[in-house]
Amino acid sequence: MPKVRNDVIGESFNTLLGWLQLIPEEILRTHPRLYSQYADLLLYSGQPEAAEVALNYLERTAQADTGLQGELAVYRLASAYKRSDFNRGIEFGEKALALLSPDNLRMRAMASYLLGYTKMSRARLEEARLLLTDAYEMGKRAGDYWFGAAGAAYLSHILLLRGRLREALNIGQEAIGLGGQSPSASIPR
Repeated sequence: MPKVRNDVIGESFNTLLGWLQLIPEEILRTHPRLYSQYADLLLYSGQPEAAEVALNYLERTAQADTGLQGELAVYRLASAYKRSDFNRGIEFGEKALALLSPDNLRMRAMASYLLGYTKMSRARLEEARLLLTDAYEMGKRAGDYWFGAAGAAYLSHILLLRGRLREALNIGQEAIGLGGQSPSASIPR
């Protein structure tokens, strides 16, 4: 089993992935939310082909579940992000935000961060600024400090580019504070 790099996600993700891989896939498939988390772990552990199989299955079988379709679009966005496929990433990100419930803060923070970064990479700075602000705020509210900190860090960069130095500094300090609260901050390097 390939391991997730400790400096990226952490040993607990390796443990969870290992446990899920012990469950026969036909049983995992009967629990769509768990199977979608498994697909996400496969994606981040460097197994994109296996993740693709799981995502394809879920997209075919979960057509009626709008929330799950939104989450699957986030995972597709993450896959496009890892491949620097910006056009597909934008498509999946917009689909995700259209389908996800407003109270699904963690997934919306993830989608807003990835889509914001993608739009920033395409020099669509105002759209990126709005999305990264959402990622920062939703990440904080959801207690997902990684996405909150990452959103704040790139938001600070955009503000700096716009000459809004005081705001950039304040948001940059927020990013550092949130980053220190993230579980990944305690991973040994």
